[in-house]
Amino acid sequence: EFLGLQGGGLANVVQENTRGIQAAGLANVVEGDIIGIQASGFANYIQDNVYGIQAAGFANAVEGDLYGIQAAGLANYTDTVMHGAQISGFVNYTEELVRGVQVAPLNLSEKNSGIPIGIVSAIEGIKGAVEVWVSEAKFLNMGLRSGTDYFHNLVFVGAQINDPARWSLGWG
Repeated sequence: EFLGLQGGGLANVVQENTRGIQAAGLANVVEGDIIGIQASGFANYIQDNVYGIQAAGFANAVEGDLYGIQAAGLANYTDTVMHGAQISGFVNYTEELVRGVQVAPLNLSEKNSGIPIGIVSAIEGIKGAVEVWVSEAKFLNMGLRSGTDYFHNLVFVGAQINDPARWSLGWG
């Protein structure tokens, strides 16, 4: 078991459990659990569970459970259960269950008992819906609704019926 602070200009690799902080310019790898913080300029990978924070400029991956926060410029991946928050610039993917918050343009999970905030949130077994409606300002709107049964996202576009040059675009 590694205990302490590990810093590397390029990369850090620990072939067992880690308690502490890993910081690298490019990447961090732990072939076990980590209790602490993993921070890198590009990517982080944990073979088992995370109890803490993963932060990367590009992507984070956890092959077990996440208890804490994943934050990345592009993507986050958790293989089993995510308890906490996934925040990324493009996509969050939890293979089994989300119990927390996902914030990204695209959020994916098999089951979600948390809050997915994004443009599209696809959860297996919960169908998105295409909706069409007319507003009180006489806009004909068309939108895509996705998310959970309790919290959903809506992306829509519309045009005014009597003046098609006036249009609307929204997300909520």
